[in-house]
Amino acid sequence: MHSYILRGTGLLSKASKYRQPQYLARYHQIRVIYKPAQRRRDFNTMATTPSSNLQLFIIWAPDYTDDGAFSRRMDVRAQHLVVAEESRKKGYITNIAGAFLTPESIATPDAPKKMLGSMLLVRAKSLEEVRANVESDIYWTNNVWDKDKILIAPFKLALEGAEQWFATEGTTPPA
Repeated sequence: MHSYILRGTGLLSKASKYRQPQYLARYHQIRVIYKPAQRRRDFNTMATTPSSNLQLFIIWAPDYTDDGAFSRRMDVRAQHLVVAEESRKKGYITNIAGAFLTPESIATPDAPKKMLGSMLLVRAKSLEEVRANVESDIYWTNNVWDKDKILIAPFKLALEGAEQWFATEGTTPPA
């Protein structure tokens, strides 16, 4: 438990998430004088608890380029998104996931969006676990993703501050 030496109005209840200094300072005009060092999480492995050993992996999954690939994608897209949302809630898929597009898709705000494949940043214990999840995905089983071109690789955050952002904004904690 952390304690803060604060100048200004009183503290909120222990149960409130707004007890953190950034909220207190912003919403209650309290100035943080001293904040003790917080226990550092192991962001290299994206551990959610001290005993877990989850790693980050990137999945780069281009679609097949045949004439029917886009229609196969759209036929099963709703099912794919339902499963993806469930996986996100469980903490497997991070909030960094989606389709990659052609350059023409962003030429104007109303340009049609042409999807070329998918990119996902996931957390798992092993490469084999990620591979099993990919191979059970409806995009894999319905021949949307090009099975010869898919890339699954361990991923490491590199930029300073990215770890903190990822811990607070880029993920949804497991239930």
